Amino acid sequence: MIVAIDFDGTIVDSSFPDIGEIKPNAERVIKRLFGEGHKIIIWTCRPVNNKGMEEMKKWLNFKDIPYHKINENIDGIKITTSNKVFADVYIDDMDVHCREKGVDWYRIEEIFENTGVFRLRFPKPSRD
Repeated sequence: MIVAIDFDGTIVDSSFPDIGEIKPNAERVIKRLFGEGHKIIIWTCRPVNNKGMEEMKKWLNFKDIPYHKINENIDGIKITTSNKVFADVYIDDMDVHCREKGVDWYRIEEIFENTGVFRLRFPKPSRD
């Protein structure tokens, strides 16, 4: 499965042009997705020309958050008629559900477990 994940407001709290604090459980869920073989695309509006993109890449690498691509389709996807990346699932703070209650990575993990996205079961993390 290909999962496109927004950065600002989704992986981290909105603080652009700075990088906010990582959202609770985001790292765990992204690492589980990556570890089980799902493809991760970081999907962001951060500008390329004013170091926003480079700062984000450095932060992701420093925090050891795995991904395959940033704002690009996974190799082998031949869609060329759109600037939107192809994914099976999009996680974004601008999603209609997230606009109401915010991005909840605990709930996202629960949904992935309940729908069979995660093959392995892990103990539930604490919300502390």
